[in-house]
Amino acid sequence: MSGGKYPLKLKDPGATLEYPFGLADELSPGRSIAVAVVTIADNDTLNPESPVQLSSLQTDIVGTDVVPWLTGGTPGKTYRVTCRYTDDATPTARIDERTMLIRVTNL
Repeated sequence: MSGGKYPLKLKDPGATLEYPFGLADELSPGRSIAVAVVTIADNDTLNPESPVQLSSLQTDIVGTDVVPWLTGGTPGKTYRVTCRYTDDATPTARIDERTMLIRVTNL
């Protein structure tokens, strides 16, 4: 499913599930993810000050995937989930980000 520029995934408001960012194709050979931060914004306003009902309980780094565990959300709303990651390259680590859209709907 596509949300235009970003991949779109559906989520039930009562579900707590993992929504992985697969980054194997983004990393140089032999590199791994050193640090990852996941942020969530209301896709309608993109205002980080707006209350967001979708949240990440935890974020795991599993191999070349960053895996946020998402919970909650308001039915009918779409959220922009962004993963900003740093690889383990030395002396200069590479920093990049990827985004997905999560549409909350009663499944």
